[in-house]
Amino acid sequence: MDPFIIPTTDPREPLRVAVYCQTLWNDIDLIGFQKTVIADTLRRCADVPPILTIYVDNGFCANTQVRPDFHRLLLDVAARKIDVIAVCEWGRLATGEADIKQLLRYFYKHDVLVVECETKPARLVLLAA
Repeated sequence: MDPFIIPTTDPREPLRVAVYCQTLWNDIDLIGFQKTVIADTLRRCADVPPILTIYVDNGFCANTQVRPDFHRLLLDVAARKIDVIAVCEWGRLATGEADIKQLLRYFYKHDVLVVECETKPARLVLLAA
């Protein structure tokens, strides 16, 4: 599977998207922000509204794989319950290059695509009156 091509599904069936949110410190506001960014991006990009499953590791370090919802995510990937994983940034899934490569191989093996949903920085413009 090409990692840059969305997996083929029946066009009448929505993609099954895992929304993964993670914070190092317990921060419910940052988790809410991540969910909003991802949901807004998916809403703008999807022809058919996707089926979302939310995974949240609030207060867990991305340097370790000891995260409850991260494990649930990996099990759901193995069970082929997910087509796409949406994150605000790759660093929420893993931070080290070796860990990222290992995850990419795992997702590739299970035909899962990972997409980053980024926010664009606000731009203030002074308009002359």
